[in-house]
Amino acid sequence: MTKILYVPLDERACNYKYPNMLAQLTDDIQLVVPSKEMMGSFRTPANVDRLWDWILEHVGDCDFAIFSMDTLLYGNIVNSRLHHRTIEECNLYFNHLKKVKEINPTIQIHAINLIARVANYNNNSEDPIYWSTYGTRIWKYCYLLDKMDRQQATNEEMEEFKQLVHEIPVDDLSDFLERRKINSYVNFMCLDFVAEGIVDHLVIPKDDTAEYGYAALTQRKIAKVIWEKKIVDKVMIYPGADEVGVVLFSRIFNLIKGYTPAIYIRYSSVNGQYIIPKYEDRPLHEGLKSQITSIGGIIVESAAESDFLFAIHSPGTKMIECSEQKHKDVTYYSYSNMNEFLNYIAYYKQKYEKPYAIADVAFCNGSDNELMLLVEKKGILKEITSYSGWNTTQNTIGLALGLINICSYYNGFPTDSNKKLDAKKYLLTQLIESWLFEAKMFNIMQYLMENKIDPYRLEDKEEEVISIILGNLQKEIDSELNHQIDGINRVKIKDLKLPWHRVFDIDFDLSIDSYY
Repeated sequence: MTKILYVPLDERACNYKYPNMLAQLTDDIQLVVPSKEMMGSFRTPANVDRLWDWILEHVGDCDFAIFSMDTLLYGNIVNSRLHHRTIEECNLYFNHLKKVKEINPTIQIHAINLIARVANYNNNSEDPIYWSTYGTRIWKYCYLLDKMDRQQATNEEMEEFKQLVHEIPVDDLSDFLERRKINSYVNFMCLDFVAEGIVDHLVIPKDDTAEYGYAALTQRKIAKVIWEKKIVDKVMIYPGADEVGVVLFSRIFNLIKGYTPAIYIRYSSVNGQYIIPKYEDRPLHEGLKSQITSIGGIIVESAAESDFLFAIHSPGTKMIECSEQKHKDVTYYSYSNMNEFLNYIAYYKQKYEKPYAIADVAFCNGSDNELMLLVEKKGILKEITSYSGWNTTQNTIGLALGLINICSYYNGFPTDSNKKLDAKKYLLTQLIESWLFEAKMFNIMQYLMENKIDPYRLEDKEEEVISIILGNLQKEIDSELNHQIDGINRVKIKDLKLPWHRVFDIDFDLSIDSYY
């Protein structure tokens, strides 16, 4: 039994639960994870000292480790934006990383260390208190700072930058800049540990990024050091965050199995691969290439040589939010062809008898309801192996890749009905959250607005909101999913939770009546 020690980015299902669901599909891999109680929650950081004690206690007989350095230094993803760590404190925790290799010199460490985001909105739910007033202005400050660093700022933009410096309180800007200084120090220390051979592979996700800003400025500096230290083959930088646990588990799975998945790509729109998704800094296809490289796969030019089809439902000319899809412009039709896209998927399955996945990234933060209507009508849902439409483009791609990668290796688990059902459970989880919750729950948001409930601060209304979501979701499941997927009769959702006490992402369990 191969053991992987895993410390997630936080306790939400995307980071904590989904990699473990994939591990349960394997025949000889165990994911060793700290209890959820050790992980903290939202603005409450994990007890970092306790986590390091747990690591040093369990690392001795593990073969691999996946470490979120943001959790192991700051407490979780949110606290990477809130912390007041000093360099001395960070160095203390980095010394623990050295102890891991001293205890177990042969362990392979695959680490995650974010380039922390700078959110472009006035909301402090996941950011410092002053973000409710100055968030957008701090984002613009960073945007202009980067443009000036590249010597691309106009005279008007340089004047705007000066004005922002006057508008943002000195203490708030100093707090932000000091935190970025520490975050950058951690980024570069992680590179040093790769160069020293302590960390074997490092992914630096750019969390909610853009073409200009602090993340882009930091990436340029990191890229220079990567080449200077000659570790370009061991470090990857690309947009994402909440999918990286799934992706790195898939990478290690492929290393263990000696599997290099050959992946054939198909887009629903001719411009899809060139569109720069929202919250990202590069064409969609470049982000996809990074995710495929990260799991250890390759893109192939013909369907015949592929192990599976990765079908990407992409925008026509630009990406909008899922919540705006009722008002999408004509380019979603004139620059895209969903019928041809789904007809090809059906053809691929019949012709090559290989699995397929759909990454639904036409919108950000949820599925395309019109696509899913066609998916049902054409019977594509019946035999689909993997699907996601959750959150950002790279979140979606990573979560969809993780499942189809493992299912393709095991050829769909032809002789193991339990694992086949577990794979369906992961698929159903993605369909329910991305489609039935994010894309079809507009009535929930209307209810919150009518009752003046803040979706990011539910407080004493949380149980009431959970009950409404649960009832609505079960109705949608009964209507859209029961008897629609091969092997599945009825699905019942239970134990629904709102991980950060907000209406954005959900966690739940499923009871499935199947005929396997």
